[in-house]
Amino acid sequence: EYYSGDEYQNYVNNINHTFYGIGVVIKADGEYITINQVLDGGSAKDGGLLVGDKITAVNGEDMKNKNVDYVQSKVVGELGTSVSITVDRDGERSTYNLVRRQVNATTVESRILDDKTAYVLMTNFAMNTANEFSEMLDEMEKKGITQIILDMRDNPGGYLDSAVNIAKMIVPEGIIVQTMFRQEENNETYYSELKDPKFKFAVLVNENTASSAEILTGAMQDSGIARVFG
Repeated sequence: EYYSGDEYQNYVNNINHTFYGIGVVIKADGEYITINQVLDGGSAKDGGLLVGDKITAVNGEDMKNKNVDYVQSKVVGELGTSVSITVDRDGERSTYNLVRRQVNATTVESRILDDKTAYVLMTNFAMNTANEFSEMLDEMEKKGITQIILDMRDNPGGYLDSAVNIAKMIVPEGIIVQTMFRQEENNETYYSELKDPKFKFAVLVNENTASSAEILTGAMQDSGIARVFG
């Protein structure tokens, strides 16, 4: 697949959640792109946009049957500029005039459910995701957490290294994943050397769980530290 310079930069910004926009994560869902997550610090959250809102127009342009990349290209822009977003919410359309801000979203969020269990949402695999995950695990261990519900529904993946580095923190000793290329000299096998895993997992996935998220899920399932649901 070929990317122009602008398309490639958009791709990298999307993986790392670093761009000038309104602070939402979007996904394809029917005729119109749907807001899948509203990020803290973004103008969308301050303005009242909600998860489930369907983006029907950007600056008056109809977004019917447009793909995620096209809609995103219309929403993002220069820092401090305004963008008009029309959404459909339960059959009613409303327009919001929002200011583009720099969005540096975290990709790992967590909350404690009880004295042994925590819920962790991982939205994608950015360059800093493994560091975020490591800090979260340290905090969970200090609080006596031994069971984690890891939610990777709608996680589109991202950097392979992030998935491998996370797997090394939680998957017991053995193979994580093997990459195979047409040129065999580029083949590589990634291993975990973890002797004593401290956590058991329930992993939530759906039809939009892809790429590095599938790699991590498979390694966790095959190693026996996780049951997968979805």
